Amino acid sequence: MLKLIRASFIRYLSDSFIQLALILSPVLGCIAVLTSISGLYNVEIKPVWFAVVLMVCALLTSLAVGREFHDGTIRNKLIVGHSKPMIFVAELVAALVISVMTYILSVVPFYLATGEFRHEMPVNWQIRIYLLLLCVYLLFTALTVSLTFISSNRVIAVLGVFGILGLMFLLSSAQEDLIEKSDPETRYFTEYIYGEDGEYKEIQKERYDFLPLPKYTRNTIIWLNHCNTVSSLQHFTGYFNKYGRYRGHSSSDPELDKERNKAMKMIAEDFPPQIIVFILIPLAACLRFRKQDIK
Repeated sequence: MLKLIRASFIRYLSDSFIQLALILSPVLGCIAVLTSISGLYNVEIKPVWFAVVLMVCALLTSLAVGREFHDGTIRNKLIVGHSKPMIFVAELVAALVISVMTYILSVVPFYLATGEFRHEMPVNWQIRIYLLLLCVYLLFTALTVSLTFISSNRVIAVLGVFGILGLMFLLSSAQEDLIEKSDPETRYFTEYIYGEDGEYKEIQKERYDFLPLPKYTRNTIIWLNHCNTVSSLQHFTGYFNKYGRYRGHSSSDPELDKERNKAMKMIAEDFPPQIIVFILIPLAACLRFRKQDIK
C-alpha cells in the first residue's frame, strides 16, 4: 500500500496538470487578497475566490487522475495483482496530499495579508477556522477523485464536479435564506408609535417575511447547510469580515461579542457534517469502483 501511495504521489508531482494547480494556487490566493482588502480598515473577503481555487484544483486533479484510466495505468495495476480498494485508496491519499499542498500555497498569502484583521481573534479560534477550510479542500478533492473513479472518464468527472459546485451555490443561497427567515429570535421586532396621549409606545410586531417552519424542518435545513461546502466558505470569510468590520471597537461590547460568538458557533457546527460527508463520499465510491469492470 505504501509503495502504491508513494508511486501515485511521485507520478502526480510530475504531472503537468498537478504542477499547474500548484502554480495557480498561490496566484489565486494573492488575487483573493487583492480583490478583498482595500486600505487598512476596509475588508470584504469574498468566498467566490476560494471557490475558484477549488474549481481550478478540482479540474486539474480530475484531469490528472483521469489520465491514469486513459493511459491504462489502473488496468496495469490490476493485472499485477493490486486490488481495486488498494488502488483507489492509494490514489485518494496521494491526491489528498496534493490538496494539502495547494491549500497551504493558496492560504499563506491570505493569512499574511489578514494579520491586521485577526486583531483580538483567539488563537484557538484561528486554528479552528483554518482547519475548517482545510476540511473543505480535502472534501472537494475526495469528491473529485471519487467521481473520476466512478465514471472512469475525466470529462464526465469534470462536468460532475462543476455541476455539483453549481448546485451547492444554488442550495446555499436558498438554505441561508430559509434559515434567516425562519429564525424565531428575529420573529418579532419593536416598533415605536405615538399613543393617544402623545407619548411614544413600544409594540411588538411580527416580521412580514417570517416563515413559521416546524422545528424539525428548520434543524434539518440547518444541518444540510452545514454539509454544504459553499456555505462553509461563506462562514469562513464571513467570520473574518466581522472582525475586520468591527476592528477598533471595544472587545467588551456585548453586541459585538454576540455576533462573533454566533459566527464561531456556525463554523464549529460545520465540522461534523463536513467530516461525515468527507468519509461517506470516498467510501461509496470505493464500493462502486470495486464492482466496476475495468476494460
